Amino acid sequence: MLFLYIVFIFVLIIWGIKFVDNDVFISKERCNSIKGIFILLIVLTHSMQYINNSGYEYEGIDMFVPFFKNKMGQMVVVMFLFYSGYGVYLSIKKKGKAYVNQMPRRRLLTTLLNFDVAVLSFVVLNLFISKPMSISQVALSMIGWDSVGNSNWYIFDILVCYTATYIVAKLSDEKNLWKWLFFLIFICVIVLSFLKKSYWYNTMMAYPAGVLFAAYQNRIVAVFRKYYLPLLILLGGTFFVTFYQLPKMRGISDNIASICFALIVVLLTMKIIVENDFLKWCGEHLFPLYIYQRLSMIVMYDCFGSEFVKNHAMFFPFIALLVTCLISRFYNYWQIKMN
Repeated sequence: MLFLYIVFIFVLIIWGIKFVDNDVFISKERCNSIKGIFILLIVLTHSMQYINNSGYEYEGIDMFVPFFKNKMGQMVVVMFLFYSGYGVYLSIKKKGKAYVNQMPRRRLLTTLLNFDVAVLSFVVLNLFISKPMSISQVALSMIGWDSVGNSNWYIFDILVCYTATYIVAKLSDEKNLWKWLFFLIFICVIVLSFLKKSYWYNTMMAYPAGVLFAAYQNRIVAVFRKYYLPLLILLGGTFFVTFYQLPKMRGISDNIASICFALIVVLLTMKIIVENDFLKWCGEHLFPLYIYQRLSMIVMYDCFGSEFVKNHAMFFPFIALLVTCLISRFYNYWQIKMN
């Protein structure tokens, strides 16, 4: 019963939950816990790709699982982008041009090299299980434009966001950074809409939204506290219309929905503290949990066979999570760091 995985996440959310006004809703620890929730959901959504291909039939309460996945859509990655934009802006504000000058090395190159190490692990796995790959496929996979079985589009997007931030920060002052960043990433969204499927670009604007939130945090939070309920209703209504009712319009409506979703989560975390050691750990190990989770999924599907996946669908995401947690536990031994 695949529904048990959703129960598992729900239990983790309520483990240590507190309903209280707080001023640390966007601290590093709180953000890691929220990211932890969504990376666990991504394990489920990625697992379902293999489970669906196995011919597994959702029956009874399990029918809620694909319904939930379809309703969530790409919202599972929104907070990663929003918090990334928020964190990068705070670093620029605190460290100034010194941080900006180090971005190509410490943000872009570090992320890309660690991603490439992960891609190579998938290449090795494919060679081991005799899964065909082309040279161009491998080459394009190294920059996230293609895939050899790994997750790729999110890494490509975050590299684009980092690059855009660096360019804008070099050419404009801190005050106007968010404006030009919105414009530049919007252009990237439009370009990608002609080249890739919608999931490649329909949440990207959450990143500059995080930058904007960081730039005017005190003012925004003051407004949020003063008009909390009306804003929650307004954002909820806007999210519903843009995400479920409007045509996709090259990702514009979905990107608006993404921004609304991020702000709704911010509002909720102002009143609800979700935090426990495991969720924080997942948020702290977000990169390896995201990029290595498909290794065990591919092994289970390609080596053990689709019948194995079909007959053990309930255990599939749990096994994938356990194996990926073990990989993430030792990730620091091969993680590339740029000082």
